[in-house]
Amino acid sequence: KLAYGTAGFRMKADSILDRVVFTVGLLACLRALDKKESVGVMITASHNGAQDNGVKLVDPTGEMLESTWEEKAVRLANCIHDAKLMSEKFDELVSELKLDLTKPIGKTLCISVAKDTRTSSDRLVSSLKTAVSLFENLGIVHVDYGLMITPQLHYMVMLTNHHEETKSFLNESIYYQDISNAFNLLYRGGEKEITMDCAFGVGGKKIKQLQSSLKDVKFTLVNDYETVGVEESQKYLNHDCGAEHVQKQKAVPINCENFKSVASIDGDGDRLVYFFRDEQNELVLLDGDKIATLLVKFIGELLTKTGLLDQLIVGVVQTAYANGSSTTYLKQILGEQRIFCVPTGVKYLHHKAKELDVGIYFEANGHGTVIFSEKANKAINEMYNRSTTQGGESSEFVQAISDLFALTKLINPTVGDAFSDLLVVEVVLGYYGWSYVDWDKNLYTDVPSVQDKLKVKDRTIIKVSADETQVVSPEGIQNKINECVLKVNKGRAFIRPSGTEDVVRVYAE
Repeated sequence: KLAYGTAGFRMKADSILDRVVFTVGLLACLRALDKKESVGVMITASHNGAQDNGVKLVDPTGEMLESTWEEKAVRLANCIHDAKLMSEKFDELVSELKLDLTKPIGKTLCISVAKDTRTSSDRLVSSLKTAVSLFENLGIVHVDYGLMITPQLHYMVMLTNHHEETKSFLNESIYYQDISNAFNLLYRGGEKEITMDCAFGVGGKKIKQLQSSLKDVKFTLVNDYETVGVEESQKYLNHDCGAEHVQKQKAVPINCENFKSVASIDGDGDRLVYFFRDEQNELVLLDGDKIATLLVKFIGELLTKTGLLDQLIVGVVQTAYANGSSTTYLKQILGEQRIFCVPTGVKYLHHKAKELDVGIYFEANGHGTVIFSEKANKAINEMYNRSTTQGGESSEFVQAISDLFALTKLINPTVGDAFSDLLVVEVVLGYYGWSYVDWDKNLYTDVPSVQDKLKVKDRTIIKVSADETQVVSPEGIQNKINECVLKVNKGRAFIRPSGTEDVVRVYAE
């Protein structure tokens, strides 16, 4: 049975995925009609190898598909081998949603689609367009953006619904302009060259387009698919390179052995981690936890200088995989009540962060962002506008509110964005005058940790607590884990069943 998760539907590219994508196209049109807004569909398998591909829906806000609609996606996708049953399930959904498919709704709605560099993607995009074409008489059209990093599509869908006339094709240059303009206002670090591991994914092509709009920062690209060609790059996509490899294996990516420091993204550009070599030439990882704590320090200072810290609820959302030292550090900065632990999966972090006025979340794998609530954005915008028109404030206040205002424009609020996150990190490092070494030593020191997975016959017999840190059943396993943990200083360990394969994942500090 197919399941729709944080990654949407993901599987072998040469399997049944064409038909699954067709059903997602149908659902995208129903979602657009139900919300009377445009939606998006991304064709990608993110950090997986080129043998896989996947599809996921982007909601009108630019965020991930609302969780209540995941069941609807599953209902259609599990009928792909029976046309009659699929037709019945489709009619069932139309009836549930109370949609009238006999007449146009009076406005044009876009199904925006983008893909990464996998050679299977063109075929899947074609399946999607076939589904969307069935709704043309209702005023639904597809907009094909071609190659994009995943967060770009999320951003473009958000913008599409901010425009009165959604029929017009919004050029992707808007994305580059928005984040580069904000970066150029904020960055005070001087000229800098950054080595980027592109994981042989779409990010290599797209960072070149962003580069032309940035001041002071230049990129040296490694593992760029354009240097070897699309066909050849399929062998290397996310293989021994990319953010997932660096973070999980704590290993230097291929072709990066001679670089002192590297920013590593994944194949579809929604994850970012850094690493550098210390004096002993050992790899030092700067992962999502390090990014989150860096941003907490910076944003907290700006909110304090503007007097907004006491007016807004600021918090950090983590999973059980967050390094224990990062959690301890954040509790010291924000207080224990402002640190939240949720189940693994970016949708859980994003949902919790939206409950806060300033919600900062990053998974250890480098996927994350900062969400400013409507209340926070309104307060920041009003203060910024007053500071530019009325005057009378201290120079420190004016600079702080200007920085805070620009920061809300630099951050992609819809989803984790490796480009946006990288620019934010460089802004903060420039603000403090820190090197990557300073970043590592001035915050906290990671507790040594290890991740592994063990194959099992049936992962479903293992039940865990809501935050995934305790085994509820079978009885006795948690006691054994506790015995191991007690033997070491600052020990912590948990196991959890994988959501996608018959393995149990193990984490220990």
